[in-house]
Amino acid sequence: MVLVFALGYAGIIFEEFLGFNKSGVGLLMAVSLWVIRSIGAPSADIAVEELATKSEEVSEIVFFLLGAMTIVEIIDAHKGFKLVTDNITTRKPRSLLWVVGFGYSLLHYFLVLLFFSE
Repeated sequence: MVLVFALGYAGIIFEEFLGFNKSGVGLLMAVSLWVIRSIGAPSADIAVEELATKSEEVSEIVFFLLGAMTIVEIIDAHKGFKLVTDNITTRKPRSLLWVVGFGYSLLHYFLVLLFFSE
């Protein structure tokens, strides 16, 4: 399994030189690792149970990210980030860090008051 992972990881790293697709190499590596793991499992029931459990965990993350990306795209399509970017006038990284940090802290404070006050 370590060898398959190392070869797949090397394929992802050197995809530009080898002409591979990162997604294809990653999917091939994942399927190969699950096939090897399933062959080494004590029984087919255990292998299916492990695969189902891991698929559920990955699905939760993927569905959360799809929802979050959809919200960001909707905000971006309606120029929601333009309000923020137009009001940030500094170009110095240190000042930008303070502006963004203060803005985030202020937003966090008001959201906590809004949703968690009794």
